[in-house]
Amino acid sequence: MKVSLNWLNKYVDLSGIDPQSIADALTMLGIEVENIETYGLKKLDNVVVGEILSRQDHPDSDHLGVCSVKVSQAEPPLQIVCGASNYKVGDRVPVALVGAKLPSPDGKVFEIKKSKLRGVESCGMMCSGREIGLDNDHSGLLILKDRPEIGTPINDVFTDSDTVFEIELTANRGDCLSHIGIARELAARFGKELKYPELKYSPKYVEIPDGGFLNEVKLETPNCPLYTAVSIKGVKIGKSPDWMRRELEAVGLRSINNVVDVTNYVMMEYGQPLHSFDARLLKGGKIIVRQAREGEGIQTLDEKIYKLTGEAMLICNADSAIGIAGVMGGLNSEVKDDTQDVVIESAYFNPGNVRATSRKYGISTDAAYRFARDVDPKALLDASRRAVDLILETAGGEVVGSTCKVGAAPRGDRDIEISRAYIIDRLGFEVGKDDISKAFSSLGFIVKDLGEEKWSITVPSFRSEVDRPIDLVEEFVRIWGSDKIPETDLNCAALLRDDDPLFKYNRNAANYLSSIGLNECQNYTLRDSQKQAKIHSNSDFLKLANPLTSDQDSLRASLLDGILDVVKYNLSNGNDFYGFFENGKIFKADKNGEINEYSSTAFAIAADCGGRNWKSRQAPDFFTAKKIAFDLLSVLGVDASRLNLSELESPLWQSGFAAACGSEKREGFCVNFGAVSVAHLRELGIDKIVLAGEISFRPEVAGRKKGAEKFKAFSAFPPAVRDIAIIADKNEKASEIANEITRIAKQKLKGASFELENLSIFDSYEGKGVAEGSKSLGFALSFRSSEKTLQTEEVNKVFDAICQELSKKRKLRIA
Repeated sequence: MKVSLNWLNKYVDLSGIDPQSIADALTMLGIEVENIETYGLKKLDNVVVGEILSRQDHPDSDHLGVCSVKVSQAEPPLQIVCGASNYKVGDRVPVALVGAKLPSPDGKVFEIKKSKLRGVESCGMMCSGREIGLDNDHSGLLILKDRPEIGTPINDVFTDSDTVFEIELTANRGDCLSHIGIARELAARFGKELKYPELKYSPKYVEIPDGGFLNEVKLETPNCPLYTAVSIKGVKIGKSPDWMRRELEAVGLRSINNVVDVTNYVMMEYGQPLHSFDARLLKGGKIIVRQAREGEGIQTLDEKIYKLTGEAMLICNADSAIGIAGVMGGLNSEVKDDTQDVVIESAYFNPGNVRATSRKYGISTDAAYRFARDVDPKALLDASRRAVDLILETAGGEVVGSTCKVGAAPRGDRDIEISRAYIIDRLGFEVGKDDISKAFSSLGFIVKDLGEEKWSITVPSFRSEVDRPIDLVEEFVRIWGSDKIPETDLNCAALLRDDDPLFKYNRNAANYLSSIGLNECQNYTLRDSQKQAKIHSNSDFLKLANPLTSDQDSLRASLLDGILDVVKYNLSNGNDFYGFFENGKIFKADKNGEINEYSSTAFAIAADCGGRNWKSRQAPDFFTAKKIAFDLLSVLGVDASRLNLSELESPLWQSGFAAACGSEKREGFCVNFGAVSVAHLRELGIDKIVLAGEISFRPEVAGRKKGAEKFKAFSAFPPAVRDIAIIADKNEKASEIANEITRIAKQKLKGASFELENLSIFDSYEGKGVAEGSKSLGFALSFRSSEKTLQTEEVNKVFDAICQELSKKRKLRIA
């Protein structure tokens, strides 16, 4: 939001305080100032009004003129050489005298000196608008049509300079979305008096219209608890006065006409959005506020047509909708050049409803921005009175009938009790009694002394977010000054984050994933429930009862949703990357409705996205994802070598190319990995193959004590390797067969002087020579002793026993 310093000075005297100090004060108050911009003329010395007395052609140039310019009533005229052609004798123009320093477009300054141009002396420079920093026009001299006095300093001619602050507000500070709101904060900070606009119009309020252009105002939805309307006849639509157009333009608003400009002006002044209707277009003399009917259409002021659902709220006449409440007016009730009678609306609309409607239909307006952040329901009456005063001043006309007021303010002032002891206990240092009452009073809070250093603080309706004693502590510190908080030594034992097992896991997992070329990302915990429902069952994820936005209405059940969005974004923007990962929390509900929170690490790798290189990466595949997933289990402290994998069937994963193991409920962890479903990727707009994985676990798993690993010396003797080919059903899991071989080997090697050191699969074959529906798996068994070189006979004896047991127990054929 843009805030004008000239405008602020109407409500609080900030003279003598430089703009940077004001910006610093706002920052200390918790209002971030993003930019400071000065409009109009900066202070220019030795630049005055001059009158051109004569002009002669330059003797050595066909485009220069030699002028005699009067710059003082007491001094003789100056000779100035000029290249412009848009002036005539008698014109008055800005003249930069010798010694003047003018701004240049590159931000530097240049000094005017006496010099010769083509042999003719020039004692100054006649200026364009750009040369004095007034505007960007440098097509010719700036002709001063108002003919100010000769010798008048140029800064006295152009007094409309202004400083504009661009501020960023948090969502809970809707009270500061106005010049009065910002002025109130600065008045409290600098100990100044806050002055409100003088209100001349004193209305009589009635529920049933009496004599205006309305005969009924009806509220049919709880989303509009208070609505006011005032009728003004005989207005003359035209151009707004210069002062109003200038102030609106300073804060980024375009002037439209005097009536519409007044509603915008009051919105920027009070923070209360208003709307003006052409009275002749209010069919039946009715205003009805209701929810939209399913599929109901309206053409808004931006000439777009919207088909609405029942969530949207409408302002209607007897026949049709004439505006989307709190968002934008309808084209069918617009104030036009021939409008003579108007109705001015000032109302309170439910912030959540306006926010949802604005986001759903992509309509972003200054009014919706304010309504969504909760306007002051009590200020709308004063805003309406102010609008009447300004319309009568700028457009003429007269009020007809009383002000129609239907409903009541949804909230009023609140009383909160607080004590000095409470404040000191929360802050940890002493503060004075007088400082406390002074700080609250300066904010417009009513302070009632209850004795014994206790107060009852009445918080005005414009501060809806202040409703607890702790909120008052925050307000006190803001005004008293957080820069006054005394420094204290930290006397408590430092908490080492390395003592937190989950922190250590997250750090180690991030280090590992970064080391293999993945980029870390962070996504919102809230996700779109409709998108989640496409890849998770409805029982998996949790919907919010009162979401802020429709696209963030559920807690995420997986990190992969967000990571795939990141992949899509980077692909769309042509960025080179290998993949992304994220550490975070996920939330799931079990069949019994119990809500569980798990820690999770997820990753995604997109094929052919590593950028051009002289040596390309090996294309990632299923086993790439498996290795990364199992490495993450190792970081967690889980031995993945004995885990049984099962095929993963899910809309998120490609059938036959994804696997899972573990369970959060039983083992405390669960791992999914493989290729992401091609159909799902196409729906997201991703045309690459994506390999991904996710490990989710209960936080206490990271804190499980792991047995200390003992060092075992490497054997100096060679291994004895035996290969075995097993014919198995093609659906048989190689991991289960491997686990069975390992179990049998341990049993057969009890008491032996050697062990099965390693078991690996080196071949999987289906085709000629193998029966249909079967596959051949090749395993390599490596035996080794730490005491001697193994003899063929003793190894073969154990190996044959393993083969026999395996064939008998699992009914596998040894090839």
